[in-house]
Amino acid sequence: MIRHVARPLALLLVLALAAPALAKSSLSKADKATINTLLDRISHSNLKFVRLDKIYGASTAVHYMRFKWRQNDSKVNNVQDFINLESIGGSHGEVTYYVQYPDGHRRPARDVMEDALQQIQQGK
Repeated sequence: MIRHVARPLALLLVLALAAPALAKSSLSKADKATINTLLDRISHSNLKFVRLDKIYGASTAVHYMRFKWRQNDSKVNNVQDFINLESIGGSHGEVTYYVQYPDGHRRPARDVMEDALQQIQQGK
């Protein structure tokens, strides 16, 4: 009797744990294209990205952003969700990421990505 109950319960548990990973984003093709354009622009820039006081080149940062996006695909339903995901870190979003310009000044990554998004939307 226990075996007959245990198997369905085990299967149910596996499905429940896998459900978030199986969830698909409702990201539109247009938003996906915009995000990819944003990432392409970033990867070809001379910007540096600062995460937890470590500085990364643009191509390394974009590689990490794509990885983070894939890991959180079900949470990214529009471009703003993507920017929110990529501009903060930590388990509760308590870490702000920054962009460092060639002259050394820094701005929050969210602001830089939102400015780049506006340029993309304006066709610049």
